[in-house]
Amino acid sequence: MNATNSRTADKFVVRLPDGMRERVAQVARDNHRSMNSEIIERLEQSLLNDQHNTAQVQAGSADDNLKSELVRAYKIIDRLLQNAVPTQADIQEVLHLVRKQTPLGLSHIAAVGA
Repeated sequence: MNATNSRTADKFVVRLPDGMRERVAQVARDNHRSMNSEIIERLEQSLLNDQHNTAQVQAGSADDNLKSELVRAYKIIDRLLQNAVPTQADIQEVLHLVRKQTPLGLSHIAAVGA
């Protein structure tokens, strides 16, 4: 960080528990960084890890939703196979589920019942 950035950068005073300053100083020396650079690097990694963990949780939730909708679709398909004549409601519900999950390249399939 150059002198201009150092003067204009946000500053924040932190109270460290006993012994932590020495630990940070040692780790910074080991990594050939200033204490400030070491603290900034550690904070940045922590924030990135939080974002990554949040994204994983959201992806897991999306996977759960997709699985739930697929189970619904399979149940409808089972009913369709058991009934000689599917109901209009069954067809519409399957098409609705397909439209929600169909990639753009397959949109012509979802448009059949529209």
